[in-house]
Amino acid sequence: CKEVFEAGNCKDVSILIAASARNNFNFTKRPAAICAAIGECNAGDACNIISQSEDASNPRPMDFCTEDGTVDGTFLGSRNFAADLGDNECISDNDCNTGEFCKTSNATKSAFACDSITGIDESRPKGTCA
Repeated sequence: CKEVFEAGNCKDVSILIAASARNNFNFTKRPAAICAAIGECNAGDACNIISQSEDASNPRPMDFCTEDGTVDGTFLGSRNFAADLGDNECISDNDCNTGEFCKTSNATKSAFACDSITGIDESRPKGTCA
């Protein structure tokens, strides 16, 4: 790794991969996200990637949140936090009915959404509308 990439960067990425695998997050399943984390490409570079399920002569634009790393790939996880909410769950008061508020506690679970710039799942505390 240190011959091609910065050793410190590889260490950081290996920690992300291990944490992702241990916690059932999607980072380890997103090839474009790993490329971005290593420093090979970022969202502003407009990189292309070859999908394992596509013609190798037809590179596609990257998507950091899909299973094959391309814009045509299957999205892994949630596109936004609201998509990860169940009935009566909320992230903010705006997710509740008029007159209700979003109540959170120390035992609050989290909602996850893929950051389209990094491919890393971010979390926000879930509450219940009360």
